[in-house]
Amino acid sequence: MGLTTSLDPQWDPAEKWQLDLKTLLPQVDIFMPNIKELMFLAHSESLNSSIEKLQSFSHNLVVKKRKRRSLFMGRRIAYASTCILNAEVVDCIGAGDSFNAGFIRNSSMELLYPNA
Repeated sequence: MGLTTSLDPQWDPAEKWQLDLKTLLPQVDIFMPNIKELMFLAHSESLNSSIEKLQSFSHNLVVKKRKRRSLFMGRRIAYASTCILNAEVVDCIGAGDSFNAGFIRNSSMELLYPNA
């Protein structure tokens, strides 16, 4: 139908991080955690080990790295974005949601599924 599903896990206020990613992520087209959420959910000490744990069962992973670049990893492609810093930030509320909306709106099916 041309639809995609995306998931931004948000911060776990109880900090238990018990989301069953192995069951959930095969059903999600784009998983969009920030770097800390990803490491806690993957129960890993580093970004690389977190990605390795998810690689076999996730479709597309977008990791938000705050003031650093964001990363996109698909099944057969990886991409690191450049970032634009705003020196006059007033409030960061909604920044992740805005990033997600922009990525989803501007990503093409060729990027998400290059061999489809």
